[in-house]
Amino acid sequence: MGDCCTEFEIELYNTYPPNAGHEAVVIQQWTWAYDGYAVTLWFHPVEGTWTVLETSRYSDDVEF
Repeated sequence: MGDCCTEFEIELYNTYPPNAGHEAVVIQQWTWAYDGYAVTLWFHPVEGTWTVLETSRYSDDVEF
């Protein structure tokens, strides 16, 4: 979270607010592209297991 966040990733601040000591939290971002849209999932470690933190589904023509 130390390098976060663009407008695209802003929802991650709901769990890890800026300037609150979360700089060392590691986030993985995975994106799948489909016909006309894409889906992105952000994962964070919870008790040693990568768990989905946030998801986003958006049209191909959306600009962040």
